[in-house]
This record gives sequence, structure tokens and C-alpha cells, in this order.
Amino acid sequence: MMAKKEEPIDVTPIEDNPRAKATKATEEKPVKEETKTAKTVKTEKTTHAEMKDQTKEVAHVNGPILLGAGLLILGAVLLAGELLGFHFWSIMWPFIFIVPGGVLFISSLTSADGHGEGLAILGSMMMMLGAIFLFQYVFNMWASWAYAWALLAPTSIGIAQVIYGKQKNRDGLVKNGTNLIEIGLTMFIIFFIFFELLLNISDKNLIPFGLPAFPVALIALGLFVILRAILRKK
Repeated sequence: MMAKKEEPIDVTPIEDNPRAKATKATEEKPVKEETKTAKTVKTEKTTHAEMKDQTKEVAHVNGPILLGAGLLILGAVLLAGELLGFHFWSIMWPFIFIVPGGVLFISSLTSADGHGEGLAILGSMMMMLGAIFLFQYVFNMWASWAYAWALLAPTSIGIAQVIYGKQKNRDGLVKNGTNLIEIGLTMFIIFFIFFELLLNISDKNLIPFGLPAFPVALIALGLFVILRAILRKK
């Protein structure tokens, strides 16, 4: 029988053996890549946490500053009016709601905690309330509360949700806010047609040329329904 020929063992050191060095490099490469990936993820998490902390800090600082600035401007305007003999207070009292509401709303957009949406809704409702008061005072239409409440809720709530949702990339909130705006405006226009055009509760005679109220109200309502259908289709 012939003896089996044994292959010689390569005892060349790894440093001088190209084949062994290539094998070692191949084995070490995934480990290095995994270590690099772990470091990258850790760095991204750290950066995200730092950005979140910075956002909270900015919101915490900006809120009181905006509120103080708003109150300062309002007080300065009222004081100037009193010194000059012009009583701004008679027409500017609705800004008691508008200015703080605007401050709350702006602060909510920079807020990083879970109270941002609530602040946005509160600020939007305060601004809408002030705007309604201002309109009613200027045009002496206090009876318009019979339909203006629909602008306060749910319309102003929907406006806050749409703006806040877009700012925070929350599509569900934007959709819900859009629905609330549509419902609120629909109620406002329907009640406006009924109370102002048919009943004339503000005694403003908004129908021109002495035209009969009922046909004009039907025309206005029909135009609204058609316009609403066209907008919803788009």
C-alpha cells in the first residue's frame, strides 16, 4: 500500500502570510462595522435628546417673554391714549382676550410637551372671542351671538388643530381640525341666513333694495350649498 502523502503545514507567521492576513481582515471587518453602526445610533440618539431639551428650554423661556411683551405693548397703548385724551379702552377692551390668546397660541407651537395642543386650542378660542367682541362692538351687533358662537366652537378649535397639527406633522390632527372647521362654518352660515336675513335680529336690514327676505335667504343658502360641494370635491 502506498502511504498517504501529507500536505506540508504552513507555519509562516500571520504578519508575513498574505492569505492569513486577508482572512483575519475579513473576520474583523463585520465587527468594526457593527461597532461603527452602534456608535452612529448612539450619537443620533444623543443629538435627538439634546435637540428636544433645547426645544423645551426655548419654549420655557419664550412663553413668559411673549406674554410680558404683549401685556407691555397693550399697557403702553392704553396709557398713551389716556395721556392724549383718547380713550382707547372703549374700543380696545376686546384685546384683553386677543393678546393673551395670541401669546398662548404662539407658545404652544414651540412647546415640546403634551400640553401644546391644549394651549393652542385655548389661545385660538381666546383670539376668536376677542375678534367677535370687537366686531360686535364696532357694528353694534350684539344679537349676532345667536350664530357667532359657531365661530368660537367648533371653528376656532379646528383652526388650532390644523395649525398645530401641521407644525408638529400630525396628519390625523389636521384632518380632525379640518372637519371641525367645515362643521363650524356650515353652522355659522346657516344660522346667519336664518337669524339675519329672515328674522333680522340685529336690525341691520342686510338684504338690499328692500327685496323679500325669504327668496333671498333661499338663494343665499343654495349658493352656499353649491360652493360647499365644489370645495369638498376639490
